[in-house]
Amino acid sequence: MSSLNQITIVGNCGADPELRYSPSGVPICNFNVAVNDPKKVKEEWVDNTEWFRIICFNKVAEMVNNKITKGQPVLVVGKLKLSRWEDKNTGEKRASLEILANKVLGFAKAEKSATPYTGSVAAPADVDVPEGDIDPEDLPF
Repeated sequence: MSSLNQITIVGNCGADPELRYSPSGVPICNFNVAVNDPKKVKEEWVDNTEWFRIICFNKVAEMVNNKITKGQPVLVVGKLKLSRWEDKNTGEKRASLEILANKVLGFAKAEKSATPYTGSVAAPADVDVPEGDIDPEDLPF
């Protein structure tokens, strides 16, 4: 039986991404994404925000560093990775879930307006829509 480790989230970038390079020169970019999950508490809806740590490499890392900014809506596709380490100061064992992203799509920030929602959706930033037939091998699923 084959296995699958894939997660897709849509949320807002919590801070400007941070780009660094490994000793061998591989670009690595980290950023956090906030995903709101509204829950009904008694008779009132309350936003419950979940934060995800995102790590991406190579061309995806460079693209994220150049195109994604704090507060921008993003779609992230990747796989979950559990990182474990020992805290250098306290010696306590630590763990965190991270998303190793292989696709990041930034959307244009919605402009705030007094005009009611009309059903239109902001177009993704920097996305080229190919003309003609689409090769099924190019689909992300």
